Amino acid sequence: MKNSLIVDANSGDWKNLLQERGTYHPEINYYMVDYVDEDHGAHIRLPFLRQEQVFQVCSTLHQAIENGAAISAMRVLPEAFLDEPYANLDIVEEAITAGVEDAKYWGATTREVLFDHRYEAIAKRFKSNALHNSEVQ
Repeated sequence: MKNSLIVDANSGDWKNLLQERGTYHPEINYYMVDYVDEDHGAHIRLPFLRQEQVFQVCSTLHQAIENGAAISAMRVLPEAFLDEPYANLDIVEEAITAGVEDAKYWGATTREVLFDHRYEAIAKRFKSNALHNSEVQ
């Protein structure tokens, strides 16, 4: 019997885990866990997890695999790495100056290239909410 814990990022287990992230703290190292849930045909992305949450996800996925779930392509990527520009910014500026039409898109973060612009918006919102919340307190 397949493990039913691994449905999607909005499942009860993962939704609770994501809510436990709390407020963004720039001094904490955060990670994105992503994997393919082949049983449900889904690419699951769990952004801005603290280290202990990454261990919890790995443990849950290990248990699911032992119970027959088809999980593949799991990655744990530091959010700091995902924040980095994907291309060398000097090269981007030179290309824009030279008139390369699509060069303006080369300034994307690694997060945007790997996961798309929605996750860049999620990252900005997560970080800015924390800054706004800390100003209110």
